[in-house]
Amino acid sequence: GAAGVRVLGVQGVVTECLDGIHVQHVLEVVEVPHGDLLDLVRGAEAVEEVQERDAAFAWQVLRDATYSVLAMTDEDGTPYCVPVNHIADPEHNAVYFHCAGAGRKWTILEKEPPVCLTAVSRAELVPGELTTAYDSAVVHGQAAVVRDNAEKLYALKLLVQALDPASMERAVLCADKTMERTMIVKVTPREVTGKQSHGD
Repeated sequence: GAAGVRVLGVQGVVTECLDGIHVQHVLEVVEVPHGDLLDLVRGAEAVEEVQERDAAFAWQVLRDATYSVLAMTDEDGTPYCVPVNHIADPEHNAVYFHCAGAGRKWTILEKEPPVCLTAVSRAELVPGELTTAYDSAVVHGQAAVVRDNAEKLYALKLLVQALDPASMERAVLCADKTMERTMIVKVTPREVTGKQSHGD
């Protein structure tokens, strides 16, 4: 983690994209593009109500979520996503996270590309309803490597305060010695949106 602080590790995140479902009934084959399997099982009349929420709601989701998933693309357009421990800073319209200065993620981010980040702060299965109640947020924005040491320290303090406040003193001491090698990435959102479902 940043500046010798071990923050919450997130591993084994699997993202599955469902482009279409083929349903065969007797001799008829029906393609449901971007289909929702739950809608097929529950019937059209049972579609849950999902509310679009404003930016304030989305920022709160980003504050409450312990991690997010960052999506980006390689130079050849190959998609790549990875979980990150982020910190939301709505007062400065920024999302920060620590990044090792090596590896595939860094190779993409050092070019400061457009990125998308999504987080879920609440996800609860609703028994007997084949659905999930949730609060989620999506950020579209521009990634940039933080090069100013004062801003790096500011972001590190936010991260430690959110993820491991007991280690703040040690983190600041370590940061003084390792600041040049500490990589912080800032996402400046151009759009922040939220969604909420009560599982109704």
